[in-house]
Amino acid sequence: MKRKSCLFVLLFSVVTVHSAVAQGFTALNMERVGYFNVPDIGQDFYVVADVWGYEGPQGRFALLARSNDGLSIIDINDPSDPVEVAHLDAIGGDLKDVKVYEHYAVAVEEYGPLQIIDISDPSHPVRVAEVYDYGGAHNVTIHDGMAFLTGVHQGNGGMRILDLSDPTAPVEIGRFDPYYIHDVALYGTTAYASAVYFGFLAVVDVSDPTHPREVGRFSTPGHATHHAWSFGDGAYLLVVDETSGGHVSIWDVSDPASARLLSEYQVSSGTSVHNPFIIGETAYLSYYMEGIRVLDLTDPSNPTELGFFDTNPQNTGSIFTDFWGVFAF
Repeated sequence: MKRKSCLFVLLFSVVTVHSAVAQGFTALNMERVGYFNVPDIGQDFYVVADVWGYEGPQGRFALLARSNDGLSIIDINDPSDPVEVAHLDAIGGDLKDVKVYEHYAVAVEEYGPLQIIDISDPSHPVRVAEVYDYGGAHNVTIHDGMAFLTGVHQGNGGMRILDLSDPTAPVEIGRFDPYYIHDVALYGTTAYASAVYFGFLAVVDVSDPTHPREVGRFSTPGHATHHAWSFGDGAYLLVVDETSGGHVSIWDVSDPASARLLSEYQVSSGTSVHNPFIIGETAYLSYYMEGIRVLDLTDPSNPTELGFFDTNPQNTGSIFTDFWGVFAF
């Protein structure tokens, strides 16, 4: 691969973690340089949901959303020897997602509060705020000093917008709640909201975050729109469908209200992609049992696979096992 990146990847379930070590893995243009063994807490459900990265005066750290076992902070300054330096228990249960705002981790639990955590000293994280207003949320996205919560356990399960000007006291300033929204991607004043159960992606104008409004929508090939990521200075959008046969579609959104399909990428027909992460013109895809896939997006109409890392080449288990998330520095 042309780009040399440090990737933080994680597996979806305890069973898969253990079997992957035993069975080995396959890879193209990628190699494993380090490994952190998530402790088995005795549950059959997944141990790690999403992952994010934090870089501060003390270096680089991976933040692991570990479902019912809370949040782990991993020192990855030596990528060959990642070490857990701190852990916070879950409050309500099923900590699904974590992002970073300045020197704060912003985490959501499926059955618990939004949490703001001061990680300026990653070895000694401190919760500075907890918001219980929504009964839980599935995902959180940070943009322009705001937290966009999606999949909330309130109303129709749409989107809540919180001002983070004072991270110790986040304040709701807007909401968009006509239907369930699984996740959201933002570029400028445009939000791309994934209506996973309805098979479309909504284009939402958030120029006034106190009054977000839908200005367009389009259906995706898998009709299970899960997440998206903007690239090319906002001209293009990579969208993923989470379902059997769910895959990647790339759209021209130079006119966000009138998206045009440019291309598609799929590993195999019986598996599913999950989350994308894009740096420049390189996309990193957590593709569940198909591993991590890396795409060159230089030509959005013809994405090219640069490499992969697959810990389950036999594709054993559910299509929703193995790689949930990926983060790249």
